Amino acid sequence: TNYDQLSDFVDMNELPLVIDYSHKEVAREIFNNLRIRNQLVLFYNPSDEDYESYMSEFLKVAKELQGETYCIKADLKKSERLMRYFSIFEYPKHGFVLHSNSNTGQFCRRYLYEGNLVVEDLHSFVDKAMRQETSLHRIFN
Repeated sequence: TNYDQLSDFVDMNELPLVIDYSHKEVAREIFNNLRIRNQLVLFYNPSDEDYESYMSEFLKVAKELQGETYCIKADLKKSERLMRYFSIFEYPKHGFVLHSNSNTGQFCRRYLYEGNLVVEDLHSFVDKAMRQETSLHRIFN
């Protein structure tokens, strides 16, 4: 319906381009909202030497994905609960990205990104995840 479409548009555009997972109220709203279908999550290590570079790239891809995918950043050391939610049980030293898509009905599909943190590659990853391409590393839970 038009009301649902308008409501979805407002939901997708009222939040910042990159949502900080440390803001628990906002994060809770995102993960509990059944209308929010796509999330691209950057787990980062702020002491990583490439931190500024990949945060810059993530912000650029967030601009391109605005309105279709929520982009979320989460500090590795402060996001244990979120990592468990996505079935990630090891703490990698460096950051990583995953995509979650619940457009597929009852089951959520989650994919781990394995490329370089650059805009073109991240955008391509999201496109492939939305199409559920089998070439991606799928996380099962």
